Amino acid sequence: KPKGGEVSPADARLFAQVRNKKDELLRTLKIGDKASRTRAIMELAGYSFDDAVREALEEVILKDPDAELRKCVAESLGNVKNKIVIPTLEKVRLEDSDEQVRRAADKAIGQIISR
Repeated sequence: KPKGGEVSPADARLFAQVRNKKDELLRTLKIGDKASRTRAIMELAGYSFDDAVREALEEVILKDPDAELRKCVAESLGNVKNKIVIPTLEKVRLEDSDEQVRRAADKAIGQIISR
């Protein structure tokens, strides 16, 4: 049995599985087809407290040419309620070229701050 601060072999395997899943989703987010990228966004939002994941999702919502993907990121981040993404969502709410994306960002901000 592990002592304080040590990780059991079972926990170490679980952490490795989560890390591998997250890495796979990040790859899909970058190079997958639209349906795969949408699924990756929804799954990755749960990991948005991880800086690399949050930055990848912010990259999509700020720069991806596909408005549906940007909207999906806003909706997914709203469901997770991670306050650190509020500045990005505020920028999107004000500056995105698509009205639905701006509305999704506004709604996501409301979901996050009403937590």
